[in-house]
Amino acid sequence: MALPDFTSNASTSSPGVHDAGAQSAAVGSAVGADNRALAARVLQFLEARRRSRTGELPAFACHADGRESELFGLLDHAAGRYIVGAAAPNADDPDVDDAGAWAALADAVIAAQAEDGWFRSGDAQGHHPLHVTAYALGVLALAERRGARTPFARLRPISGFPEMAYAALLGPEALSLLDRIHFWRGSHKAGGTAAIVGQCHQAGAAANLLGIDDADAWLATWAECWDRAAGADGLWRFGSPLRELFYIPYSWRRHREAYAVIGGAAHIYWIHHRLGRNVGAPSAMADYILAHAGDRAICEDTPYCLDFDRLCLLEQALPHLGDGAQAQAVRDLIQRSSAAIRAYCLGQPPSAWFASSHRLPGALAAIAVGERVAAIEARRAPDPPLRDLLATAWWL
Repeated sequence: MALPDFTSNASTSSPGVHDAGAQSAAVGSAVGADNRALAARVLQFLEARRRSRTGELPAFACHADGRESELFGLLDHAAGRYIVGAAAPNADDPDVDDAGAWAALADAVIAAQAEDGWFRSGDAQGHHPLHVTAYALGVLALAERRGARTPFARLRPISGFPEMAYAALLGPEALSLLDRIHFWRGSHKAGGTAAIVGQCHQAGAAANLLGIDDADAWLATWAECWDRAAGADGLWRFGSPLRELFYIPYSWRRHREAYAVIGGAAHIYWIHHRLGRNVGAPSAMADYILAHAGDRAICEDTPYCLDFDRLCLLEQALPHLGDGAQAQAVRDLIQRSSAAIRAYCLGQPPSAWFASSHRLPGALAAIAVGERVAAIEARRAPDPPLRDLLATAWWL
């Protein structure tokens, strides 16, 4: 959601308007101070995972106690650093947002690309190369925005991608039975494929790296295919007797069923958002989220990408909900969740946040959603703000 132009020439002669402006400025200043405190803690969290020495390419472990560096540790470092970067420069790390630092991060990501062009995390969770590659390309886009020079021009072509991209235009039919039943998992592949196309197209490299000459047409076909497969509430569910037998008990042990639906939808709507497409059924989708996943400020024990998925969908729906009770309920949930995650991060030392660095970017992105929605209402952005990662990257 882009911020409106806050530079209007509206009169401030009315005491009420003046008071509102002063209150807005005070709120913006307070959030800015919180952002600076948050940024300092984020850098502390990330630096605890550094495994490289001076003069080496940056390398980070995903877990604080991990002895070896991992690709996800590097990507999480860059994504987290980007989101808080506007608030981060300080005496302890004055070069945190320096172009040279971002060039070194880009060099490290490029060095992690395999001979066949794919990025693989090698992590215990077994993230699919489509997800990992989309995330790595997104980080390169962030690095380029912060001053790294032409990182996409230094990448190898991705082997086998044209065939994979052609199959992906079948939409849900391109996914395995398990990935349809457990669509949260499957959406990483479906959305990840489109994110790779969109990210390379944004860099002018879709033909060279992916063998796709008309990326605009491919993305439009992909989006239309998934729109046709959506339910009346704009969400995706794929029924099967196996779903009841296997996935629902699994979901009860690990996650709410609604969280899986929300997580799966977010990975499709991230791409729609970058394409300028609306969510399918804003009011019905908001109703579903409020009814099935609106009672907790933080979805599970610790904040992570699921919290961002929930707030991201609500942020995309909000402009289409009017000014009634439903829109206010959506705003309330966004602000309650964002504030709770911010309090979680500011209320305890970074070493107590979470074991895996991969939870950090999603948690920070969720805070940023609340900040953007509040700024639109208050007509004033905080100074300094958190950055919108998905305004540049196609994947997180």
